[in-house]
Amino acid sequence: MKTIWVWALGFSLAGSLACTKVKNEGSCGDAFLDPGEECEGAELRYGSCQDLGYYRQTGNLACLADCTIDRSTCEEFCGDGVLQGEHEACDGADLAGLTCDGLGLGDGALACTAGCELDTSACDVQPACGDGTVNGPLEQCEGDDLQAHTCQTLGYAGGALSCDEDCRFDVTACEPVVQTCGNGVIDNGEACDGENLGGATCENQGFAGGNISCTGDCNMNTSGCEPYTETCGNDVWENGEACDGPDLNGASCIGLGHAGGQLACTDDCQFDETPCVDTVCGNGISEDGEVCDGNDLNGETCSSRGYYAGTLACAWDCMSFDESYCINP
Repeated sequence: MKTIWVWALGFSLAGSLACTKVKNEGSCGDAFLDPGEECEGAELRYGSCQDLGYYRQTGNLACLADCTIDRSTCEEFCGDGVLQGEHEACDGADLAGLTCDGLGLGDGALACTAGCELDTSACDVQPACGDGTVNGPLEQCEGDDLQAHTCQTLGYAGGALSCDEDCRFDVTACEPVVQTCGNGVIDNGEACDGENLGGATCENQGFAGGNISCTGDCNMNTSGCEPYTETCGNDVWENGEACDGPDLNGASCIGLGHAGGQLACTDDCQFDETPCVDTVCGNGISEDGEVCDGNDLNGETCSSRGYYAGTLACAWDCMSFDESYCINP
């Protein structure tokens, strides 16, 4: 192991010489992600199980004491006999209905490798990688023909995808997704990160009080928050109540979809919409249940009512027409 020291010459307030150790090169546990290490503490070289070649992830990746990634949350589908995921061409006896003949390789018995790729070795005709044609699903690519795939479409953050001599994707130049949960910054898709709660408190999350925290996968943890106790009847709206006495929490009959009226509150702190009305006679708008309202006569006139001429009006209760000003010859 090679240790690099940087000596900082100078005098402290006590007049003593100071030195600072900045890095242990190639040493697991020195808080630096060195070449050959998969991780170092919270810093991971890979952001997901998919970056490591697995097909599913059930939890966050973590770093072991030997600076290798704990793969216990990664799951490998290949070998379970069920074709699933875009990384499997087959699985056991499940060949997705493919045959040698269906692939244009003549007669023979198509099989599946232990790595869930099609085995065409027993087919009469063997595909030729390098003939300029992508013989999918046997080949993923041919030369510069990547079939519209990029590092990003394969789940990486970026980089340059290429095709190897076996007509398979070469992802060595692809850049892994960097894990952001745990960096103390609330990134896209995170509700919080470590001690950074983004201003969230139990109170503004709808609780009476308590301690809110952040989970290891950057979601809000409200298990330490305290719910409101039963306070219905104290004339003050609190979380869990629709209203409380005169305190309607800003609600109204109109806000609840009615035409008007005075909203009230029941003894069990729920809205009482009984005083609300769905029609308001006198607002100049003919609503459902009204024959007319003010000058809104629903298109009716004295003539349409069978009179010769005159001026049709609306009755005071909006439930009938006032035809007293209509005339006949």
